[in-house]
Amino acid sequence: MPTTTHLGLDLYGTRVRVRSSVAAATRALRDRLAPFLREPLEGAELALDLVPARAHHRAAAARVAPQLRWERSRPLWGQCDATTLALTDGASLARIDYGAGRARLAIAASTAREPALFARTFLLLPLLELLRTRGLFFVHGALVTRGRESVLLLGRGGGGKSTLAAALLRCGWRLVADDNLLLRLERGRPRLWPLEQELSLAPTVLRQLGLATGNADPTTKQRLPLDRLPASLRASHAVAPRRVLVLAPAAGDVGLRPLARSAVLTLLLEENPMLWAQPALAAAHLGALRALLQPARCWRYAAPRLTPLDLEQLGRRCHADLSLEKNAGRAIDVKLG
Repeated sequence: MPTTTHLGLDLYGTRVRVRSSVAAATRALRDRLAPFLREPLEGAELALDLVPARAHHRAAAARVAPQLRWERSRPLWGQCDATTLALTDGASLARIDYGAGRARLAIAASTAREPALFARTFLLLPLLELLRTRGLFFVHGALVTRGRESVLLLGRGGGGKSTLAAALLRCGWRLVADDNLLLRLERGRPRLWPLEQELSLAPTVLRQLGLATGNADPTTKQRLPLDRLPASLRASHAVAPRRVLVLAPAAGDVGLRPLARSAVLTLLLEENPMLWAQPALAAAHLGALRALLQPARCWRYAAPRLTPLDLEQLGRRCHADLSLEKNAGRAIDVKLG
């Protein structure tokens, strides 16, 4: 009989009760969301139940139509109606009840054995959907801050956001988040917090930040808790960014080029396939993204390619580009509604 573990999560005031009978899921939550863990919470707003997948779960998973689809280490797809969403990889099954604020995940061993699919996707997506019902919205990006300003770094996975954020730390900037953020409107003003409080960087980058990597494979990114960074290099939150950089391959000239806010919004929407699962939540989510971008100047940024990578030189170049931004041309001003 599996042991049931009771946990609580407190994500910036939104409380989640977790009940897990899957050891791999319990470990993944403790590993990825450690800063938010609390004792089991009374009166939590949201609930997450994690159980082993049985034959009837697999049969139900086979009936899920692919209305929504993701590609990870293997495909993941979902089917929604007015109040619920079913999500599966063909072996495990998650059911999200938006009205009740509850998600139940039946987890197969084959899913739990694939970290990229399980811990980073299948386990987190239902939680992120529950958080949307409380006005917390996911943003895939890195965020750095310096004094009273902050810069949001966006781009496709593997496009260099984390490396550029690390480089800016060598020039007086502080890291809020390396990859994943939560966005909330407070009195109509956007605010960003880190979700997964960790670093995911190549060993060569970590060593240039003064972080030990042991005998790590130089071709594989390492994940380290954010608190491994000195306190002087990190920040718990930041003011809404007034500048957004979308990283682009340095195929031609490096540096900043003006970018329409509508293009940035399109990128954010493409990275949130769950956004349209529930129309009411989609409207609120879209409104929050528009509020985030409306006061910002948006740029496409092609960072210089340095071989071998010199983190300090890369940081100085980007910092100089940001300092000269006011003379680089006016951002394209496209109203978002």
